[in-house]
Amino acid sequence: MGEPVTYRNNLYFVKSGMAMMKYFNALGTQVERMRRETGTVSAISGILKAPFDIIADKLRGYIGLTMDMFTQPEKVLKACEALQPHLFNIALSTADPNKQVPIGFWMHRGCVPFVNMETFRSHYWSTLKPIIEELWRHGHQVLFYAEGNWDAHLDSFAELPERSIVFHIDKGKYI
Repeated sequence: MGEPVTYRNNLYFVKSGMAMMKYFNALGTQVERMRRETGTVSAISGILKAPFDIIADKLRGYIGLTMDMFTQPEKVLKACEALQPHLFNIALSTADPNKQVPIGFWMHRGCVPFVNMETFRSHYWSTLKPIIEELWRHGHQVLFYAEGNWDAHLDSFAELPERSIVFHIDKGKYI
């Protein structure tokens, strides 16, 4: 932390990215094999994360992201926007080619109390909603699994095209 980025850091980042792609590229083959050999259909297909969650979980950590939102929120937004095409492509390339199984999406950092409504709208939702809408235009539904209470954001989810999401919650007034 706080040290200059080194060649070794960059190499580790590239190697871990390559390992993730190898995993995700093998996933579709194994799901198809499971269906063909056993008749079992996968419960989800593909994977999607919000750009804001990627920064919080994988790049800056939650505390680092929180500090960034105070000191450089515009850079956080630009980073979220830069991640959008990549996350869309990951979701699309790992999705069920028959478009019968929804793309899995676990939401956690965008709910109250992690972020306030202004941050949700300006950074979380503004960079996630276009990905979901584009996946829907390609014929893919997304399964939202909401960890925590997302009641404050139900109006935002209602902005999405009808039937574009399946919404699972573990807390809130609708369970």
